[in-house]
Amino acid sequence: MTNDAIARPAVARVGRLGGSMLPVLLAFHLLLWWLVPAFFAWIAPADNSEQLVLSQDLAWSYPKHPPLPTWLLYAAVKVFGASFGLTYLLGAACATAMLAITYRLARDFVDKERAVLVTMISMLVVYHGYLSTIFNHNTVQLPLAAATIALLHFALTRRGWTWWAALGAVAALNFLTKYSALLLLGCCAAYVWAAGHHRRRDVRRGLVLAAAVFAVLVAPHVFDVLSSHQGAVQYADEMISFGSLGPVGRLGTTWNFVWAQVARLAPALIAFGILRFMARRAASASPRVSPLFAEQETFVLLVGWGPLIVTLLLPLVSGARLFTGWGTTFFVLFSLWLLTRPRWAFCPTRDLARRALIVVIVLELLQAALVAWGGGKLPNPLKKLPVAQVAPSDLAQHVRTLWRRFGDAPPCTIATDVATGAALVVQMRGDIPILDHTQSLQRWMEERGCRAQGAIMLLDRPPTEASFATFAAIVREDFGTAEVVETFQVRRRGEDVTYYAGILRPQHGGAVSEPREPRPQDRQYRGRQFKAFGNPL
Repeated sequence: MTNDAIARPAVARVGRLGGSMLPVLLAFHLLLWWLVPAFFAWIAPADNSEQLVLSQDLAWSYPKHPPLPTWLLYAAVKVFGASFGLTYLLGAACATAMLAITYRLARDFVDKERAVLVTMISMLVVYHGYLSTIFNHNTVQLPLAAATIALLHFALTRRGWTWWAALGAVAALNFLTKYSALLLLGCCAAYVWAAGHHRRRDVRRGLVLAAAVFAVLVAPHVFDVLSSHQGAVQYADEMISFGSLGPVGRLGTTWNFVWAQVARLAPALIAFGILRFMARRAASASPRVSPLFAEQETFVLLVGWGPLIVTLLLPLVSGARLFTGWGTTFFVLFSLWLLTRPRWAFCPTRDLARRALIVVIVLELLQAALVAWGGGKLPNPLKKLPVAQVAPSDLAQHVRTLWRRFGDAPPCTIATDVATGAALVVQMRGDIPILDHTQSLQRWMEERGCRAQGAIMLLDRPPTEASFATFAAIVREDFGTAEVVETFQVRRRGEDVTYYAGILRPQHGGAVSEPREPRPQDRQYRGRQFKAFGNPL
């Protein structure tokens, strides 16, 4: 059901643009946002570090979000080994897959040439490029959101049972990535109702099939959350914080969210403006194009813009907070909507397509240069992105050397912040479990029956009253059980950084082991006893 142009320019059509050029563009996009942060970023996003720590184990539930992104990283680590570069690769792959799905969906709405332009403009949305280097639930949700939208369209237009089953399966994966999937699914249901598709018997049966597949796939996770691990639900409630804002705060959070989204769309809007200016200057490159059919327009508006509109209404109605990253999946159909506005639309000629390719590549490279030059951060006047320093590559050796003074067997766990923990996960290759120190160390060891092995709690700042004020209360409580505190220094980006290790010594036959005298090779790393700091706890 392609919308062909009413008029065509009297020039050669784009030809290979929709064939070999699109895979090349997608490969370029994937390699750019994988290799640039992998080679040039001094700092890694905190979410990448957190996922590396979580990916040590498979579980139906994790502390903050549903499990699919962690499962994905777990499988990739089993094949390629743990590394920060792997998280960049998976993030870029998710964004690239979303772009490929967007192209396939656009082909049902516009001709092949404009479908390629839709994909090229979408590449420049910051969420689909630079911010895909943040491997988190928002990024993994990108291709699943696009696939949910595409499969709904295909199920309604192709009328096959397999499309409905696939829709239910992908919707379940979307939900298992982030609960915000329910927002998109609600908008999809609104479209089915508004367009009158619910009156069709085949659609009603298809919806029942999709719902059944969805329920079967999400049931184990939902049961696990409700029965034992409610952290994800609690985290979602804490993040939204219903009723936490007054009238001024509601307007403020909405205003900031809107302008943050405009900033993320800016490169795509700039490219579109440049191409439209070029089209207007070339008399033969600006013919009239047919608008979308009414049903297509309803689809793009309700499914494409619906989640954003509902999100903007959320704080105004409930007093909840908005966070910039929540807009990650809201612009899957943005470029399709932009290029199908009757007053703005234009058909690409071969020359214009060539220029579009240059514009997109230049703007992508410019963003990548800013990432490399900025040390992994894209300058953003609206909000500083959360980042964490990558721990030094020899940190694991220092930790092993320190522990050899207290036990021959590995410790039960090393509890530390996610940035340090991710570095240890990469360096130790699964030898010792790494625990995010916002979890209870005591409870963790009890559940695994390994209290006798001892443990290490690692901090990159002194254990003082002031430093503990920035940690979760559980960190202070666990560190207070340490019998010894040792220190060692490492080099990070040309500076000496002191790490503070709280030691829970291993127990042998009910007796706590005494630290051995350090061997000659250990002396350079030996720290001081706890009394050297005073006891702040």
